Amino acid sequence: MLPPVCLWRYGRRFLRVPKSLLIAGILGLSAIVVVSGPAKADLCEDAQTTVEISVCLGRHFERVDAELNRVYRRLISRLDENRRARLRAAQRAWVAFRDRSAEFAASAEAGGSLSALEHTLTLISLTDARTLELKAILQKAEGH
Repeated sequence: MLPPVCLWRYGRRFLRVPKSLLIAGILGLSAIVVVSGPAKADLCEDAQTTVEISVCLGRHFERVDAELNRVYRRLISRLDENRRARLRAAQRAWVAFRDRSAEFAASAEAGGSLSALEHTLTLISLTDARTLELKAILQKAEGH
């Protein structure tokens, strides 16, 4: 559980941040990231601790990732063999990029309890953006 006042690193300085403001900021950021994706219902409103927030964000990521996979499979099924192979290669490269980007984002909080949250938030954000990209390609492939 977080203490009533937490130290938040801001550049080379530390700021004293009330626990309620810190949680509100994390929840607000997750809500912004998630509201645009398929997981709109559960915005971690009841999460109180870092562990609860982490579990909730993990569920959000699972839903966003499942939506990405659903769109990807649908798109793959509508492409010719040449484009299918190119998309598979692009998607493999994108997954590596997403994962390394999340690791990099989390490294700013290395050793801190917010590291895992930053990692998951980055995964959610990038996965949601990729889903939108693939949906746009799918619409073209389906002639919409």
